[in-house]
Amino acid sequence: MAEQELMNFLTEQFGRMGQGFDAMDQRFEKIEVRLDSMDQRFDAMDQRFDAMDQRFEKIEVRLDSMDQRFDAMDQRFDALELSQQEDIVTLLKVIDKKLDHIPHDIDYLRNVTSKHDMDIERIKKQVGS
Repeated sequence: MAEQELMNFLTEQFGRMGQGFDAMDQRFEKIEVRLDSMDQRFDAMDQRFDAMDQRFEKIEVRLDSMDQRFDAMDQRFDALELSQQEDIVTLLKVIDKKLDHIPHDIDYLRNVTSKHDMDIERIKKQVGS
């Protein structure tokens, strides 16, 4: 009977160990389910980050395009500014040439006016006498 008791004892111990292993298996399965859930969340986060990266890349492309446009506009403004400066210089030269004869015209008109004033005064004296 001692053998039988030993067998019963061992069977009981192995049964308890089996239950312990079953409990551990259940815990590991729960942990595995949680880890799978975390993996899914991380995958979703990775997808979101990838989408954000793509958006940022599109924004970078747009900003580069805008920079190129601004550079082109700067070049156009520089060209316009240079052109306008040249146009203004040319216009001022033309005006200067047109104004060159004005002092002579003013002198002429002053002399003619003076002569007319003298003539008017002479006529007034003749009429008044």
